[in-house]
Amino acid sequence: MTKLAPNIQKYMTLTDCPYCHNTSATEVANNPRIVKCNICSLYRPLPRINKDGQIFLLKKFNDEIDLAERINLLERGNGERDPAADKKL
Repeated sequence: MTKLAPNIQKYMTLTDCPYCHNTSATEVANNPRIVKCNICSLYRPLPRINKDGQIFLLKKFNDEIDLAERINLLERGNGERDPAADKKL
């Protein structure tokens, strides 16, 4: 998987609480920066990722991992692992 840090930083723009949308918070950790909402007490990263960033990450994940190639152990029916199939993982 490629490094996402340079690409994802531009999407880290939201500063409000995702639960109550309040912007006032108390810092509880510095690296990474974690805050506690002063209204609902939800802990969250600050800033947090916006919707465009979530879409970017989902597309990147889906492009890099082909779930059709993954082995579905439930399709075998007997619940046992196939050693030959495990080598493909």
